[in-house]
Amino acid sequence: MKRLLLLNLVMTCLLLCPGLALAIVNVDAVHVGAPLDGFSATATASAGGASGNSDRFRGRADARLQWHAGKHMDFAVFSYDYGSSRGRTDTNREFAHLRHRFQFTPAWTLEGFVQAERDEFARLSFRGLVGAGLRRTLLEKNTEAAVYLGLGMMYEREILRRDFRTSDRRGESTARANTYLSMQAKLNAQMRFSSTLFYQPKISDVTDFRLLEEAALHVRLTDNTELRLNIELRHDSRPPQTIKTTDITYTTGITLSF
Repeated sequence: MKRLLLLNLVMTCLLLCPGLALAIVNVDAVHVGAPLDGFSATATASAGGASGNSDRFRGRADARLQWHAGKHMDFAVFSYDYGSSRGRTDTNREFAHLRHRFQFTPAWTLEGFVQAERDEFARLSFRGLVGAGLRRTLLEKNTEAAVYLGLGMMYEREILRRDFRTSDRRGESTARANTYLSMQAKLNAQMRFSSTLFYQPKISDVTDFRLLEEAALHVRLTDNTELRLNIELRHDSRPPQTIKTTDITYTTGITLSF
């Protein structure tokens, strides 16, 4: 398990080195290992900024609702991200994701999902997608560690904001593979590490792909409160014109569990 954790950390660092986001889905439960039956929810708020020589503000709100009963689990994730610099808005993103899982064997789970998102400063007026796949449990060690591999497909519809400097198509529909590696590890009684790495190549052209990573360090403050240090990365090998290929977001926030 330590080798897997180290490998994932190294992969994340390598991805960040070229110079560094759309929202990324945390596909696992709030706690390490198999989820408990019943309803649970988390809400995270984070903010940062500067004043004086620099005038910046960054705020983000996330919510996750989850229901688990026997072999079935449903969860919904919502996110809103806003930022400004020198009095002008430079970040404005919205995101929603719904997923259902059915665990038909101890090791295999069937899952389906739908998602919608918007990112004003990535020229993304709307992206909607629907997908399905299989999830393999590679490791699930009580509440100490867990590793999962997801393999599936998705179909997306994307509409870009018009820009007089660009000539790319405003709307496009695409089929993509959707693979992910998700892991969690309890480091000690107060801290745990989580990571989800997505790889989404276009079915008709694998050189057109997206790579998305979310890694976080969770520090427990009370039974229902934790400090979350989060890093999100998005790499698009063929982004819309005028948009950079790689984007990264750092956040620090407080998470409340219910």
